[in-house]
Amino acid sequence: MKEGGDTGGRGWIARRYRPGDERQILHLRRQVFGALDERRNTAEYWRWEFQDCPAGPAMIWVAESGEGIVGHYAVRPVRMQCAGAPILGSTSIDAMTHPGYRREAVFATLGQSAYAAVEREGPALTYIFPRKISMIGTIEKFNWEYLCSLAVFVKPLNASRVAERFIPWGMVLTPVRALLTLFLGPLCRPTGIPPEEHLEMRWIDRFDSRFDDLWRRVAPRYRIAVVRDSTYLNWRYFENPARDYRTMVAERAGEVVASVTVRCMEQYGLRGGMIVDLLAAPGSEEALSSLLDHAERFLREQQMDVMACLVNGDDRYTRLLRKQGFLPLPGKMGFKEWYFGYRINRPTVSEELCADRASWFLTFGDTDVV
Repeated sequence: MKEGGDTGGRGWIARRYRPGDERQILHLRRQVFGALDERRNTAEYWRWEFQDCPAGPAMIWVAESGEGIVGHYAVRPVRMQCAGAPILGSTSIDAMTHPGYRREAVFATLGQSAYAAVEREGPALTYIFPRKISMIGTIEKFNWEYLCSLAVFVKPLNASRVAERFIPWGMVLTPVRALLTLFLGPLCRPTGIPPEEHLEMRWIDRFDSRFDDLWRRVAPRYRIAVVRDSTYLNWRYFENPARDYRTMVAERAGEVVASVTVRCMEQYGLRGGMIVDLLAAPGSEEALSSLLDHAERFLREQQMDVMACLVNGDDRYTRLLRKQGFLPLPGKMGFKEWYFGYRINRPTVSEELCADRASWFLTFGDTDVV
């Protein structure tokens, strides 16, 4: 569809974002998502998320009617690597349609307009963590490929709170709840991994150039990944205006050999200590294990009920999580099912590579939710 063209007699048009639209976009977001993640509904957060991205501003299409902006579709560029080469990739975020326009093909029109523009001028590859409600339409209308539902690794820290979340109060269910609490008890125990000798662990408030070196050492392990250098990590975690992330690093002789980024949040009735991102240089897995142990101590001090980590594409990390006492939960048993898909926008990207789940290095940090 041409920018600003008509839509077959409907009372709205599809067009590219114009400076100043963000006020109405934020109003639309409140109408669609309500109080969910309310701190995202500010102009400062919007600029950070869509304009100040290290790889450049997002490509945004909106639907505009006489009432204002009633639809929104955004594709945000991100620097990635694919098969050992740097590429401009992207992620699709914040697809929204006003409740009163959901039967007028707003979602389909904006998405098709956005990907036509992407194919002409933008990223070679786009990834997405779609909501279940939009997944079928996304795949069918926009030539997406659904890849998998990702497992989340979880460790309970407070057995009674977790049992209460899954087994409600009631005379009939109370014995079941007691049994679940008893079962979870041993899983909640601290791991107590001894620290590696000559290893210094500390919290940081900025990613410096040593993280560029760390990424260069780690990157060859991953066939498809977002580039996690200092520029990206600072933007993603420490420059975020609404969320509080904490990062602990392991240093050996002044060299950063591993890092863990965590966030405390409350969702689905539980206080969650989220392992948002983690990296370890080859041969430094024990350093990462020590970091995970320290992160657990911190999250216990913050009175979190569970720890959770989404990681795909690096068996070293999943082995360490199991060693730490984490259990993989199938999607439907978790608090949210994490669907994942991709869209190839240029023939230079290998379909065979993208279709292999093991190709993708993914963490919570690659989403816009955690």
